[in-house]
Amino acid sequence: MHGGERRLWLSVLLGGLRDAAEGKDPFWPWSSNFAEVCDLADLHPGRVLLTYEISKAKGWHFKVKG
Repeated sequence: MHGGERRLWLSVLLGGLRDAAEGKDPFWPWSSNFAEVCDLADLHPGRVLLTYEISKAKGWHFKVKG
């Protein structure tokens, strides 16, 4: 996978996590689509989910920068 493709999937992942944190799709991080996007971004879904849960508990915000 080239860098541009990975950046695309990272952007999709961060956007989905932001939407979940804002309540727009709160169960997405536990879906098969989430796992697939993590795989496409070359990330381990379990680690991403753990980081998301810790970040959300600490009140951190998810931002996607252009």
